[in-house]
Amino acid sequence: MLRFAVVSMDPKVLQQIADLIHRAARSRDMVVDVNIFQGPGRFLFSYEPVYDMIYIDDEIPRFSVSQVVNRLRKRNGIHGS
Repeated sequence: MLRFAVVSMDPKVLQQIADLIHRAARSRDMVVDVNIFQGPGRFLFSYEPVYDMIYIDDEIPRFSVSQVVNRLRKRNGIHGS
């Protein structure tokens, strides 16, 4: 099973991406777990390093994707750019 996290401020984007992942998985007889987070704050607060893939919408106010990625790297003990 593949685990996905989808992060966006827009509920429509969250649902669209989750639907695309589920549709692609069904077409390949794969089992997936898709967790959606409305906003990077919620994602970072509850983050655990269990995801195989993380989708972060680039339209997030007050956060850049690179800021979120850098925080994830720190929490996972990964250094570098």
